[in-house]
Amino acid sequence: MWTEKYRPMKVSEMIGNEDSRRAFYEWLRGWRPGSTPVFLVGPPGIGKTTIVHAAANELGYFVMELNASDFRTKEKLERKLRGIGRITLTGEKTLLFLDEIDGLFSMEDRGGAEYLLNFIDKCEVPLVLAANREDLDFVKKLEKKVKVLRFRRIPLREIELYLRYILENEGLYASDDAIKSAVISSRGDVRAAINNLQSIITTGVPMGLYRDADYILTDVIKNAPLIKIKS
Repeated sequence: MWTEKYRPMKVSEMIGNEDSRRAFYEWLRGWRPGSTPVFLVGPPGIGKTTIVHAAANELGYFVMELNASDFRTKEKLERKLRGIGRITLTGEKTLLFLDEIDGLFSMEDRGGAEYLLNFIDKCEVPLVLAANREDLDFVKKLEKKVKVLRFRRIPLREIELYLRYILENEGLYASDDAIKSAVISSRGDVRAAINNLQSIITTGVPMGLYRDADYILTDVIKNAPLIKIKS
């Protein structure tokens, strides 16, 4: 899959969200015991997970990644997070990445959210949390205890250039209309754009419209005007 083949291994290889990417890299590079955890917020497919792995790769960290929504109860989270050491058995530094923490907000939660809020204060390794939404009460409480870095949808012009780079690297051709279809239907989601392009190249049919059509006003302004296709 092209999404894996072209997953950036360095922060400088990523596109979009330059300020947030730079801030995250500097946070991890300067991390010391007691440093404030970082909270990455933004829609899927825009680089939250990629920035964690890319920065960790550059700075020599092993990423322990968990999907928090899979461990909703206090007991499950406590059992999973108990005894996390700063150094792995192979001598690597550990970074703890808890993704989709907005999934903890549920009637079935049974203490998971509260446990995580308390765990933040005593975590002894770099702690990164990520969520797609921040309009939940639990997330708002969390934001008072962490450094928030917001990630926006990638401008469509940048996605177009990235897709053209992939095509050139693969030695393949796609029409301007095909590229336009892959880009616009992605709605600023880089993964979706790459998947759409690969689907068009291999089957002639795009994978379909992006699953989340909601745009906030700043994203609309930043992305307009849309890509101009040569006549």
